[in-house]
Amino acid sequence: MKENIYDSYKDVLKLIPILKKDEASDQDIADARKLLYKVDTLNLPFQGINAKHAKVLAKILKTTSPVWELNLLHNDIADAGIEALAEILKNSSSLNFLDLESNNIGAVGAMAIAAMLKEKPRLTFLNLKDNKVGNAGLKVLAERLVEKPS
Repeated sequence: MKENIYDSYKDVLKLIPILKKDEASDQDIADARKLLYKVDTLNLPFQGINAKHAKVLAKILKTTSPVWELNLLHNDIADAGIEALAEILKNSSSLNFLDLESNNIGAVGAMAIAAMLKEKPRLTFLNLKDNKVGNAGLKVLAERLVEKPS
């Protein structure tokens, strides 16, 4: 963990322009990974992050230091964005807090989250308020939550 929380916050803010580039290069991804070195809480609420940006974030998170908390509150990552993130996050051994409130996530995204939950027994907080997961998405999530880990 970084000693100075202000420095960590500045580094996270520097990440936003990289996420929003039309085409994030391999160098951009490498630069973003350096910014997030030892950042364990990633707060990106109200940043206008869409599915394309979420896919870039997934590439960045693939090999950064473990993130314990990921807050994407009030963005627009949608199903395609959460599918990309869930694929990466299911391999994270440290993630325990995931806030996805108001992200235009539907049933497809809920299914991706359910698949991630199968691999994430440590996740203790998941917020999907104000999304459009529907009955099918809720059913899959509920079934996953009551399953016992293998």
